[in-house]
Formats: sequence, structure tokens, C-alpha cells
Amino acid sequence: TVKNVVIAAVLINFSLFFTKVIIDASNIVALTLHDTMVPATCRGVFTCGLSDSFMQVLGVSGFYGVQNLPDDAVATAIIGIMGSIFFLIAAFIFLVVSVLFLVRFVALIFVLIFSPVGMFGSFLPGIGSMAGKWWSTLIGQAVFAPLYMLLTWVVLVIAGGLNSVLVAGRGNLASAILSQGIG
Repeated sequence: TVKNVVIAAVLINFSLFFTKVIIDASNIVALTLHDTMVPATCRGVFTCGLSDSFMQVLGVSGFYGVQNLPDDAVATAIIGIMGSIFFLIAAFIFLVVSVLFLVRFVALIFVLIFSPVGMFGSFLPGIGSMAGKWWSTLIGQAVFAPLYMLLTWVVLVIAGGLNSVLVAGRGNLASAILSQGIG
């Protein structure tokens, strides 16, 4: 028991440091993945970021710029409705992701505050269950950001390939929607 108390006392002094190392390693991996997705023109500039990658891949800036389409009210309505649905879904997804990152931030603050409990609880049987919850929260929140960035990269690669297939020779996504038999 004395050995466990001495080890726990030493680890308590370094618990914040070890926790910060895990969080920083997670953030470095996430930032590296983020930087690979940001367009080359945006590197080192604070006015653009990951959203510019989505705008380039999906052709958002020219979505409503329909060219060589018939002047038809039905075509305009279809483009307006489908575009609105597309943008509402995308806005909702980004809102949920921003809330999840905010929850991650708050959770990591509490993980840092209770880092002595996590380290000390590993060696004392009385608070072992609290230490297990602390470790699972730390690992879960540390993995979240890199995993999100990795999955976002996969989405951008797939969307880029899909966009090039849909829009090939048509100019933009709105034209592709109409020409694929929807309108």
C-alpha cells in the first residue's frame, strides 16, 4: 500500500503535465490533418480555412450560377429547393460539429482539472472507477479531433471525385442536378 501511495504522490505532481502531453499530441495530429485539407492559397492566412476546401470541392460559390439552362420556372424552382435543402443540411452538420468541439473543449478543461484523480485513482482501489471514467473521457476526447479531421478528409476526397463526375462538362452542381433527370 505504501508503494502505491508513493507512486500516486509522484504521479499527482506530474498528472497535469501528462494530461497536457496527451491533449497536445491529439491537437497536433488534428492540426496536421487540417493543414493537409486547407487549399494551398489559404496556408498562413487567417481569413480562410476548412470551409474553403468544401466550397472549392462542392462548387458552392457558383451553385446558383446556372448557365445554358432553359428559362423555365420549374428548373429554377428545382434548383432553388434542392440548393436550399443542400445548404440547410450542410449548415446543420457544421452546427452540430461546432457544438461537439465546444463540448470537447469543456470536457478537456474538466479532464485537466481532475487529472490528479485520474492518476491517483489508478493506484488506489477506492476511486478506481472514477479514474476509469476519467481515462475514458481523456482518450475519447483526445481521439475525437484527429478522427473528425480524418473523416472530413475522406469526405472531401469522395466529394471531389463525385463532384468531378457530376459536373463534368456542365459547369456547376445546379446544372448537374437538372441534367441528371431530377428536373
